[in-house]
Amino acid sequence: MGLYQLLSRSIPDSFVAKLFLVAFLGQMLPLVGLALYLLPSGLGGADPGLIAVICAAVCAGLVLSFLGLRALLEPVLLTAGALDSWGRTGQMPALPEQYRDEVGILMIRVNRMMARAQRTLDHSRRETDTDPLTGALNRRGAERLLRDATTGWLMLIDLDRFGPVNAVHGRAEGDRMLRDVARVCASVIRQDDLLARVGGDEFLVFLPGAPADIALRIADRLRQRLAPRLTVSGLTITTSVGLAAHPGGRIDATLARAERALVRAKEQGRDRLVRDDGDGDDLRAA
Repeated sequence: MGLYQLLSRSIPDSFVAKLFLVAFLGQMLPLVGLALYLLPSGLGGADPGLIAVICAAVCAGLVLSFLGLRALLEPVLLTAGALDSWGRTGQMPALPEQYRDEVGILMIRVNRMMARAQRTLDHSRRETDTDPLTGALNRRGAERLLRDATTGWLMLIDLDRFGPVNAVHGRAEGDRMLRDVARVCASVIRQDDLLARVGGDEFLVFLPGAPADIALRIADRLRQRLAPRLTVSGLTITTSVGLAAHPGGRIDATLARAERALVRAKEQGRDRLVRDDGDGDDLRAA
């Protein structure tokens, strides 16, 4: 490492420049030695053709050395670029794995290391973004995925008078109801729709690209499917739903409108759906 440390003092920022300098000196030192040998006797005594051949050979050797070194450095530079991409974006293109020399083995190991790191990151993100009780997304996960959502409809579902279930029948029964809500929602919504538990007994559903009639139909179907699953010892829990149209982009304003629609559903007697189109018109659906 002594030579590398010496080169690093002169060329600290470029490994390629260090390599080319060593190759250049390796080619030039023999030429310098030849010149020193010929100078004492004078170049006039030397065969001009021989000198020309030697100079041409040295120049050709320099060019070929630089081209060869550049080709040999390509997989190293490709690996460095992939790691830089991982550091900046969290994504890394797969490196080729057909080479069997030392650099090829390095690329294979980098691919495997990054694959393990990605699996660990994905698992950690899933744990962080998932509600452990229902298996649906939590508020953090929903907000991350909806940070710049497409057009659609946002639905907030809240269980009416859910508190007595835990107080009278125990938390286990309340947890069973919440899991049932998540299962029913998952069975009714479409494959590309998003489901999240964003509060104790409040769930969020986002319907990307859905027109108003589809959103209302899904919301009404959810309320009908949930009704028989929310009964315990003669106590029936109803649901209130707030719907808001999302124009695309940041979800914050649409979420606030859906929350206001949900509050209006509660104020109007619960067990109902209130829709906010974004133009001030609120419609009630049975």
